[in-house]
Amino acid sequence: MTRQYKELGDYDFLDHIFTISTDVDHAKHTKLEVTENPFLSLSNAEDLTEGQLSAAVTDAVNTNQLAPGLIMALSDYVPDSHVVDEVGQKVHCALFDKTLSPKGGRPHWGDQLVPIAFKRLPICGDPFGDVNNEAGAAAEDRKKVRGQINNYVELVFSVQQRLHLIMILFLGRKFRLLFWDRSGAVVSNAVDYYEEWQLLCDILWRVDVLSRCYPEAQPAFSPGTPIGMRWTKLGWRAPTTSTIPHANLLETRSSLTLSTPSIPDGDGVRNFLVGRPHFRAKGLIGRGTRGYVALDTSTGRFTWLKDAWRVDYDDVGLEGDILNELNEAGVPNIPTLVCHGDIRGQTTKTPDYWALPSPPLPEQRLGQLLSARSSARTLVNPPGSASLKRKRAIGTTEATLPKPKGLPQESLSEDDPCPLRRHKHYRVVVEEVCMPLAMFKNGKHLVWIILDCVYAHQGAAENNVIHRDVSGGNILIYPKVDTNRKGIRELRWAGLLTDWELSKKLDAPRKARQPERTGTWQSMSVAILKNPRRVVEIPDDLESFFHVLLYHAIRYLHSNLDELEVGDWIEDFFDCYTVTDDVYYCGKTKLYVMTTSAQLTSSKGKVSFESPMDELLGFLLSSFKALYAVTAYDEEQESLAKSSDGLENIDPDESSDEDYDYDYDYDFGPSPGALKPFNVHQPVKPVQEKYVPSEQDREVAKNVTTHGALAMVLHEFLHSKWAKSDKVGDRVPIEWQPKKHLGPSVMSASTRHKRQLFERPRKQDKPVAAQ
Repeated sequence: MTRQYKELGDYDFLDHIFTISTDVDHAKHTKLEVTENPFLSLSNAEDLTEGQLSAAVTDAVNTNQLAPGLIMALSDYVPDSHVVDEVGQKVHCALFDKTLSPKGGRPHWGDQLVPIAFKRLPICGDPFGDVNNEAGAAAEDRKKVRGQINNYVELVFSVQQRLHLIMILFLGRKFRLLFWDRSGAVVSNAVDYYEEWQLLCDILWRVDVLSRCYPEAQPAFSPGTPIGMRWTKLGWRAPTTSTIPHANLLETRSSLTLSTPSIPDGDGVRNFLVGRPHFRAKGLIGRGTRGYVALDTSTGRFTWLKDAWRVDYDDVGLEGDILNELNEAGVPNIPTLVCHGDIRGQTTKTPDYWALPSPPLPEQRLGQLLSARSSARTLVNPPGSASLKRKRAIGTTEATLPKPKGLPQESLSEDDPCPLRRHKHYRVVVEEVCMPLAMFKNGKHLVWIILDCVYAHQGAAENNVIHRDVSGGNILIYPKVDTNRKGIRELRWAGLLTDWELSKKLDAPRKARQPERTGTWQSMSVAILKNPRRVVEIPDDLESFFHVLLYHAIRYLHSNLDELEVGDWIEDFFDCYTVTDDVYYCGKTKLYVMTTSAQLTSSKGKVSFESPMDELLGFLLSSFKALYAVTAYDEEQESLAKSSDGLENIDPDESSDEDYDYDYDYDFGPSPGALKPFNVHQPVKPVQEKYVPSEQDREVAKNVTTHGALAMVLHEFLHSKWAKSDKVGDRVPIEWQPKKHLGPSVMSASTRHKRQLFERPRKQDKPVAAQ
């Protein structure tokens, strides 16, 4: 769908974004009286280069102390270290706390309070001007500038813990203000700072006051306290292998102090020690999930701390509450809750600004609301009905680029027309510190891990909970000590089904809880990708387990695919999508394989692993094909039955979701329950389109519609003869590049590089490139 744009004026920014609370002591923040235009020498600013303009503005701000407690420093000479920014981006300058006195011309991304960029207006054009005319070379230049700005903001959010971020964009003799949080961004109108210099002076003073009075405006991980001092304050010595086992798990380094985040725990709070995150989701808009190995200061035990911006809707429960419920029910192979809760007062504001009135006159047009965008996920309106493919980051378990928006406009609640997701800062701590699924030992171990998580999913379903986001990033490996059948205790790398934040009660009302489709695009079932309105059912999640299995088999196991083919094969199957009326649907390759061919092929013929994986994947593919064929036939018969009852003239757009039958219309076999002996049905031969399914077809479909059936299939294949050395490592070369043109999004340069294996992927929100 075409995105709407929101107009906010400069004084709306002052009233709503730059508001200084009455509890601020103005005596401590006296505003220096500026009687003359400090930018008097910039009347010809549009003729200056970006370097000349940034130097002149920096000198004017510092010389006239327009932000008394801050300093504006040039930062476009040398990039920060590869650890901070692997791409080496350099914004022109930024406002810093004066006590830090940044030197060397580096960006110092971890310390920036307000990044500031400069563009030559005659050369690049206004990136937020004439947004309704996105054609031609000038439009492409604007898109590139927007993408670059997004990259800057994403990097600041990634290395700092920010509630929001304000950025200043100078365009020759004009400037714009940008306000970002995890929901979106608001952009002001372009103001001539030479003519209206008092306004810019007032804004800079307010930025200074806000940055010193409100901690959310400051970087959370500012260096300053030596690591040893932090441990001493807690009554411990600095971490070494002798004082605290595995202290290196905290991933500390000299440039980053240990932090002590507080987590709500009942009526009180609980403190933890963390270093840098082991996992950090790419992207700007959305949950922004970080994962830390955290030391519980009250017990001295290592835990896993998840820091995220959860979606904030009445019908969306807290992940910790779901985990607590499942823990009490004894569900196996899921995380064990320690504590959790929202961080008080930290919610996104851009959805609120969406409701502000727009300026009545065209010349007062001040900006746009950039909804659901980021550097790796900046959604640019796609062309109409087209076949698109997305660029992907190969370095993680799955692609780190966004999945498509899914719900048609009419599915949004009339009570909340804002298309931006509301987010609230949330933290949850669990006992288990795990490894990513990519660290599985071999093909047999991969199947075993998937089976463990099918049991977890089954246990949750027995307690009326469905996960709804089964993906490679949410299936982890947990080393634990078990007692085998002989009574001997041994270490086993078990599967753990994590990230229950998108889970839902099975008997919950059948309606959308959020304005966009949720989940992980690559792992979604064909049924969900074909129908954005569809409610996720158990068979959909079971299909997601299959996609996780297939992805990791293709990427990490020996096969007849050439290494140069693996990245392209993954791109074709998992990252594809099609677009109709600006709504995104299943890609052609995945749709064809799952519903028609039931075969994995490449340019050289049939894909072969030369192991039991061939038979297992083929068996499951045939079962899914039978499922989709039976489902299509039954839905067609149901439609004909309704037509015969005189219901053919009902407008589907006027019917409610509650009246729509999302269930499969045939017997799925055993309902979720304790695993019982099950006779695995042999798949039938491929059938022609428009056929009447036989009883055998229906029996074959049952292999992938219940937990018991799928678990039995996986269990049976575990008894096959597997090679212990069929895992050959990551088969996607580090130099691999996407082969397709970029789709409706601006790609973050940082995602072109391969990531460390330990990093777990985030859940996706929108796809970005074309098939």
